[in-house]
Amino acid sequence: MSSICLPPMVPNPNLDCLDLHRAFKGLGCDAEEVIRILAHRNASQRAQIRMVYKNMFEEDICKRLKRELHYHFEKAMLMWMREAPERDARILRGALKTSNGLRRNRILAEVFSTKRMDDVNSIAKAYHFLNGRPLQDDIEATLSGSCQKLFVQYLCGTRDEAADLEPHFALEDAWKLHNALFTHIDDTTAIHILTSRSQRQLRRIFDAYRTTHGQEAFEVINQMDGRCKNEFHTTVMMIAKCVSSPEEYFSEVLYKSMKGLGTDDDTLIRVVVTHAEIDLANIKAAFSRRYKKPLSAMVHSDTTNNYRKFLLALIGVP
Repeated sequence: MSSICLPPMVPNPNLDCLDLHRAFKGLGCDAEEVIRILAHRNASQRAQIRMVYKNMFEEDICKRLKRELHYHFEKAMLMWMREAPERDARILRGALKTSNGLRRNRILAEVFSTKRMDDVNSIAKAYHFLNGRPLQDDIEATLSGSCQKLFVQYLCGTRDEAADLEPHFALEDAWKLHNALFTHIDDTTAIHILTSRSQRQLRRIFDAYRTTHGQEAFEVINQMDGRCKNEFHTTVMMIAKCVSSPEEYFSEVLYKSMKGLGTDDDTLIRVVVTHAEIDLANIKAAFSRRYKKPLSAMVHSDTTNNYRKFLLALIGVP
């Protein structure tokens, strides 16, 4: 469920663009006016604003925002204003450039495991357009071994998003997945199951796994002997949790981005912006249940100024 608050009447994009242009004029930018408009428009309305603003003022509004805003506020707003395929393509490019392998694999797992096949294809096209080379080439150049094969197969594979999975087939796949992960000799089977099944099918498989083993798949993998668990197991664990319990998974990611000294702003921005129109309301509820405090309270204490106001608006704070 979306967390953003939309106006009761459909806004006029021409008026929005005039108001935004006024907010940009003069010394400094009226950031509160920018937030008032853009944080309360859905994806199609923001796309209209981009088109109308370009026609009215012969300027890309994202380029204007980049000039007017700064630091984390600028990064969050630009991510919000981009269409989903471009946004995810940029997120993937950033992940593939990082030297932190765990962070890279986590971001790739989050993007690929939560997207339908047509979304993945759109992201790949946007990536090629932005970077001048195929996404597959960069995955193959950056990753190796089973993790490389996993994400290439996510990118190149086919799956029937509409198909369901009979209980006995789900149980069979659950056992195949378990045996593949714990025998350490058959990553190919695990890769095939994870990349050829739809999200709905995978949830059935993970439900069957829980029924059979008395624990979630990600819990069992997490408890593996450290000498046996490798990078591929850790990546599969993240995918299993992301697919079977997305609200719990992303509430934990958000909490870890803010706990302790300092804030992982890149992660905070990525999760809030990319989930605001999808399931951030559910993530907020899971966060409150698990950590006994509202997500908005933790964001408020870890951010400042217009950056804080913008994130809180996306979270749904009036």
